Amino acid sequence: MSSKIFEPFDPIRFGWNTLKGDMKFFAMLMIIVAVLYNISDVIPIGIFSNDLPSARASDLEVLAIALAIIYLLIYQVVELGLLGIALEFRDGQPYKIEDLFKNLQLFPRFFVATIIYGLMVSVGLLLLIVPGVYLAIKYQFYGYLIIDKGMGAIEALRESARITEGAKKDILVFWLTLGCSIAVIMWILAIFIAVPIGVITAAISKELLPAFAVVSNLVSTAINIMIVVPITKLATADVFRILQARLTASADVLPPVEDSENV
Repeated sequence: MSSKIFEPFDPIRFGWNTLKGDMKFFAMLMIIVAVLYNISDVIPIGIFSNDLPSARASDLEVLAIALAIIYLLIYQVVELGLLGIALEFRDGQPYKIEDLFKNLQLFPRFFVATIIYGLMVSVGLLLLIVPGVYLAIKYQFYGYLIIDKGMGAIEALRESARITEGAKKDILVFWLTLGCSIAVIMWILAIFIAVPIGVITAAISKELLPAFAVVSNLVSTAINIMIVVPITKLATADVFRILQARLTASADVLPPVEDSENV
């Protein structure tokens, strides 16, 4: 009998099938996400306009720090929204584009949990990498728990540790499988599309190669935003529910605790 809690391809298959099932919705959603990700790139133009090249170094440093903070906040807001939408799809609930901002009231605790999680994983990675990977797997579901259960930052991290207990090997295999699947897709696209087009472009004119590089980068980014990100969120939402169901099933088979007064 297999000791696996779940097959690594099952959540990935769920993510892919769900994405295919409503490609129009995810295309619209991820276009909005891409716009939000790039807001911080547009801000300097609005602030300095034509004076950006002549701006003082100190002003540019302050601007760079401010933009980094803005990008981080936007990224976390988007992340929270994507996790919520992934759970809606996993649970078969109604969904809409506006749900990207549905759980904004949970953002403070999500942001605090993300900082704690990031610090733990970073310290772990500095300690010969393995501890960082272990901590990343152990506490990775804090976001889903904050959305699903309304937990606080510390409570969600502790609960993530509880539901991943005994499942870390399966989760690691899942992430390795997902990463390899994405890498294979990218290699196939590169071999059968990017390389031939690059060769043809070079044959026509080497002056076109910089433009080809820009287009290739844009295509790679589009694939990542439109396909890789949605599948990853949907697949991890599926793993999250599988782990929750495992704990529920385990609790159901436990014998009832006898009242000590009747013993």
